[in-house]
Order: sequence, then structure tokens, then C-alpha cells
Amino acid sequence: MINDNFMSDFESYLKQIATDLQNHALSQSQLNHTLLMLQQQLNIQKNLIDSSNQVLNNEAKDVLKNIRELADYLVPEIKTIEDIPVSKHPMWYMIESTEFEPSLEKTVKIDYVNINPEGPFVISSVMPYFVPTKALDFDSFSTSGFSNVLLSGGGLADPPLGRVLPCTSFPMIVENLGRANTTFFGYTTPSLYQLNYNMYPFYTDANSYINGPLADIPEFEFQIEIGGSGRFWTNRYIPAAAFYGTQGNPGYLGCLGWVDRADRLILHTRNLKPMSYTGKVLFVFHGYQMVGHVDIAKALGY
Repeated sequence: MINDNFMSDFESYLKQIATDLQNHALSQSQLNHTLLMLQQQLNIQKNLIDSSNQVLNNEAKDVLKNIRELADYLVPEIKTIEDIPVSKHPMWYMIESTEFEPSLEKTVKIDYVNINPEGPFVISSVMPYFVPTKALDFDSFSTSGFSNVLLSGGGLADPPLGRVLPCTSFPMIVENLGRANTTFFGYTTPSLYQLNYNMYPFYTDANSYINGPLADIPEFEFQIEIGGSGRFWTNRYIPAAAFYGTQGNPGYLGCLGWVDRADRLILHTRNLKPMSYTGKVLFVFHGYQMVGHVDIAKALGY
């Protein structure tokens, strides 16, 4: 800053020169000396101002640096979806398929669920289920119904309405395939043949057969589509077995997937084996709902 005492002395010096000039009290040599002194004073003044400006510039730079450091500290470093600073709560979304009717043909069902507009939905795991919804109607489909190996001479039984079943028999096959059988039926340690197709021994006709337990379990394959972008999470139909974990656990995704707010999850479902009873697929997506107008792609730097 400029020295106040120096400014006061400089002003007094200028006033004295003006007074001497008015009184013609200065000779030529004195006038030259006075002008030289005045030039020196002006140079000193300029240097003081330049020095003051430099100090101000340095202080401004320091303030700007501190502001930037503070901004970097306050803005979190976002590397993954989990790092995004936003309110979250657990969420389940379920796509309920259109009913599958008893049929020998493959049928495709396309169903969807809309994501809440309050924020994006982040998905960590999935799991599909199948629920029988209708009792038997032998007039419409003569082979419909659940297998009943021990009752009614091996006849079919009504499906357990409302029970939740898996969408694949793959875990059961893996657990039982290749084990030695200790009984004729083999239901304690069955082979794949016995699981699918069993001879009922009390029939007099040796060629009479009944359905094995696996006849009760449907078999599906799925495609998952994100409505707004038209992206597919599958490159083709994927067997339901790929959407389960082990020991009854859900299928955890390779990384967190997300669907933007107000977007749509679309499920393409197709049966791999004939449907022997009426029911629908319940495909559950588990994760958490973000609350707020969050652009995940932008936050991650995409």
C-alpha cells in the first residue's frame, strides 16, 4: 500500500514549488534542480504504485488458489455410481408377465415396468419366479397339470396355486445328476432319466409311463431391454438358469446397472419347453432408488 506520510510530504513539496514560482524566488539553476527533484519524487511514486499493484495481484492470485482448493475439497471425487452424493433407498421393481397358457408351442410375452420419475433406479441383483394361476382344465389341454407320481395311479394333480416356483430346473439337475440310485424309483437320488420320465411299476402294462418331478418345473429364457435408449442387457435370449445365484440366492450383476428416471424396463419372456399349466413369470429387480434429478452418465464423466 502507498505510504500516507510520503504522500503528505510530496503534496507539501509541490505546494512549496508553486509558491516559489509565484514569488519568482527561484533562479534558473534552482528551477532545474527543483524539476529534477520533482522527477525523482514522481519516479518514487510510480515505483510505490507498481509495488502496491504487484502486492495486490499476488494477494488476488492467492485468494483464487484458495478458492479452487476449497472447491476441489468440497466437490467429491466420483469414480463409481456408489460415489454419487444423493439420497437413496432400497427398491424392488417387478415385471409381471402376461399369463402363459398350456401349450406345446413356444410363446413370447413382452411386458414392462416404468421407473419412478423421482430418480434413477440402480440394479444390483435379479431373480425370476413362476406362479401357477389356474386350476386344471383337462378339456382344453389333455396333458395339463402337475405330475402326481404316488397318487391316483400316477395321474395329474392340480397345480399349487399361488406357490412360487423357479423358472428353471437347472439347479435340481445339477444337484442330482450322476448320483447312484438306491431305490427303484430313484426319487431320493434320481437320475436325469427318472427326473424327467419314469415308469410306474404298479401298471400291468410295462410300457405305461408317468411324468417325473421335473415335469412340474417350467423352463424359460429372457431378454432384458432398457426402453428409453433401446439398449439390451442381453445379446439374445438367455436361459433362466443364468439369472440365479447358488443355493437359492439371486443373480448378482457383474456391475451395478441403472435405468434412468421415468424410463422403462422391458422383459421379453419365452418358454423353452411346453407349458403344462397356466401361470405367469414374476421377474424381480433389486437395488436402490436415487432421489433427485441425477444424470448418472454425466456424473461419471461419460
